[in-house]
Amino acid sequence: MNKSFYLEPVAVSILIFCFVVLYIVFRRRFRVFTHSAELTIPSVIAIGGAVEIPLLESYSGIRGWSLFAISDNNLYPRLTLHDHWMEYRVLATRSADYSVIESVRGVKFLFLHIARFTFRDRSLTFSARLANAETLAKLLDFFRKNSVEVR
Repeated sequence: MNKSFYLEPVAVSILIFCFVVLYIVFRRRFRVFTHSAELTIPSVIAIGGAVEIPLLESYSGIRGWSLFAISDNNLYPRLTLHDHWMEYRVLATRSADYSVIESVRGVKFLFLHIARFTFRDRSLTFSARLANAETLAKLLDFFRKNSVEVR
């Protein structure tokens, strides 16, 4: 009953699995940072055109509860700007006309760069975590030029 059990194959397979998971996670983050560095948001988007803003995470929260989130998405967040409306995804894809946006608030704290959207017709807010301060500034500039209150 003296069976020899080799730990090497088990350890190697666990290490390979960990490397694959880390590669998938950090590859997406690296892609977000790369796209953020190259991002240009025009002041006017052509009809039928769209600009996708690279996000690290997206949150949905209750209006008036500041940055308290009830749902989040860090795998496939999305914020797409169109000519007169935007499309965003936390758990499901939703859209909002620029005239429905009550305000956009930019929050910068150390390495956190968050744009928080409050809507006139909804009790939920949308928050987008961006890769860097330059992307946040470009996004706030775009909404300021499109007559949305920026705080």
